[in-house]
Amino acid sequence: MSIKIMSEIWESAPLTDAPLLVLLALGDMANDDRECWPGEKRLEGKARIGWRQLEIILEDLQIQGILEIEHRIRKDGGDASNLYRITPIESW
Repeated sequence: MSIKIMSEIWESAPLTDAPLLVLLALGDMANDDRECWPGEKRLEGKARIGWRQLEIILEDLQIQGILEIEHRIRKDGGDASNLYRITPIESW
């Protein structure tokens, strides 16, 4: 968990409601490089929203330039947790 990133989100994120909760959940799990890779179920639970709402919010955060998402696949071809990177505030 990065306290610095969580503080930045609380102070500067141009978001409210569920999108803010999703970004805070990601920030809570992020390392100092602003990266985390939670499973969708874990992220849904932390943000207290459903799968479809999560998908819409993640896409919107990506479009706004707040979040970068790297979709990953396991070596055996199955899905792996995506890599989420919270962009620096200066790019919001």
